[in-house]
Amino acid sequence: MTDKAGVDEILPLLAGADDPLDVEDLRTHRLPLAQEPQAYEMFQQKRDGCVKVVLTP
Repeated sequence: MTDKAGVDEILPLLAGADDPLDVEDLRTHRLPLAQEPQAYEMFQQKRDGCVKVVLTP
């Protein structure tokens, strides 16, 4: 079982447009879901400074 303590408090901070936790900078790349294999390879190899890829539907 996963400990969900604090999820209700932190989720609004992560989802908010003002980004008070400064998590927007964690994403270095945004790619369409269809490019998932390429995105994973880029992440694995840390190519192009890749830290975090967000896949969009």
